This record gives sequence, structure tokens and C-alpha cells, in this order.
Amino acid sequence: MSRPLPLLIAAALALTLGACSGSDEPDSETPLPTIESARNAELPVRPGDFCERIDERAVEAVVGEEPESAHYGNGEKAEIAPGVTDVAHEFGCVFTSTTGSQARAWVAVPPVTAAQAAKIAPGRKCTDAGVGLGEPGFAATCTTKHGTTTTLAGLYTDTWFGCSLTEQEPTTTTTERLERWCAAAVQAAATAD
Repeated sequence: MSRPLPLLIAAALALTLGACSGSDEPDSETPLPTIESARNAELPVRPGDFCERIDERAVEAVVGEEPESAHYGNGEKAEIAPGVTDVAHEFGCVFTSTTGSQARAWVAVPPVTAAQAAKIAPGRKCTDAGVGLGEPGFAATCTTKHGTTTTLAGLYTDTWFGCSLTEQEPTTTTTERLERWCAAAVQAAATAD
């Protein structure tokens, strides 16, 4: 039994269009990137506005639903660290929970050499927190009057990237949440314009 060609084309078009959501939202079935993949120093992380590309599921996992955001761009006056306001030479994403926990991610605009990156270190009152990002990189936990901040940072080719989580009191899930946050943020920065 043969079907008229226009009917077959219409059916195929309907199936094709039905499979496309037309949305840029991430698929809830798509797994979030892993910290192992985010540590790959060959990822094409480049300076640019990447905050809107961070998967909402990662934001919710690190600071909960409906956080306040205070993103900033290169050349803007911004709070670039808790209590530190300056003109930014980076693109930064800041999400703050209703309880005060804060997730940050930033990508530096000026290129960084491997020799320069090897000299970048956390503050004197910080402790080693394991494996960082990129190569070279670091992981550190620092406690200040603003809370405890754990940071993962590192070099991707010639671009410095960092991400952190600040909490008044770290919990048993802090490291896992930070790693999920950083993996999603690195992925977003690797696809930035």
C-alpha cells in the first residue's frame, strides 16, 4: 500500500520537529560534567561571559534554588572576593544563597603563562585542599571573617580559571558540591563566546 508523498513528508517533519524542544535549556537527563573532565588542561576555556551557560542544576546543587546573582565583566567595578571591591580584569559569576553561602567562578582576561601560573598561590592562612584544576593549578581552603572558602583554580592553555564555595560552616557535602559546581562552570567557560 503506497502513501501519498506529501503525507509521508508531513509525518516525517512532525516527528523531527517533535523531537526538538527548541529550547536552549539543558536536558534534565543529560548528566552534569564531572570534576575529572573539568581538570583537563586542554579544555578550550577562554575569557568571555559564561555565567548564563552554567547549568541551573549545578547552581541549585551548590547554593539552592533562586539564589541572588551578581555577575560582572571585564573592566567593571565589582566585589571580586568577599569584602574586596576593585575593577575586574576577569569575567565572574556569583551566586549567593538565602543562607549566605556563595558560589563564585571567574575567568581571567589577560593571558597567563605556565611560569606565571606556577607562582599563583592561595593566601598564607590557607591549607591544601587536594587537586586543583588545569595545569598548573591548586585547591585550597581558607578561613576568614567571611567564612570558609574552598577554591579550585588552574591554567587552561593560557587562561586562568577559578571557582569557589564560601560557607559560614562547611558541611560533609562541601567538597562534593564544590566539585560539581566547578565542573559545570568550567564546561560553561569552555563554550563561552
